[in-house]
Amino acid sequence: MPYATALAAFRRRSLIPETEDVLPAIFVLEPRMYASAAVVASWSPVSTLQVLGGASSASDAAVRATIEHAIVQLGALTVVVCAEEPTPPQHGTAIEGLLRACGGLLEDGALGPLLAAHGVPVEALWFDSVERDLHQWNTSQRRFELLSDEGVVQFLARITARGSGDEKRRAISAS
Repeated sequence: MPYATALAAFRRRSLIPETEDVLPAIFVLEPRMYASAAVVASWSPVSTLQVLGGASSASDAAVRATIEHAIVQLGALTVVVCAEEPTPPQHGTAIEGLLRACGGLLEDGALGPLLAAHGVPVEALWFDSVERDLHQWNTSQRRFELLSDEGVVQFLARITARGSGDEKRRAISAS
């Protein structure tokens, strides 16, 4: 199947809305995540960071500065760390690496306090490039959950709702 056809099918399968509104989030991906990058771009986030090592490179000054800029200057209210594999999420090194990267952002000496001060959560999203499914980490259940078509819409709505409070946005931009 040609790549463009596969991507179109992935988008249809996930009911990913093409929107002109800006999603108040920064997505962190690795450069090899072709399908994920295209899908994320269709959501129009305030920022997308593609870096070797993904969020596990949080100790890199450029990565920190990009995430900080997205939060402080662009109004990102969620950090979404992504993984893309040709399988559903199962126990293994890829999942451990994704979750370690999320924890690393929260525990980072510079980013952790910034995320906490601005109330910015870190989410984990898994793209299954073969089945064209999206899975989100559920912290309370300690497992990935398959996002149905409606689940994707709700995921994006929750991110958008975090930015709907004008007072919060003004307080963030004033700091």
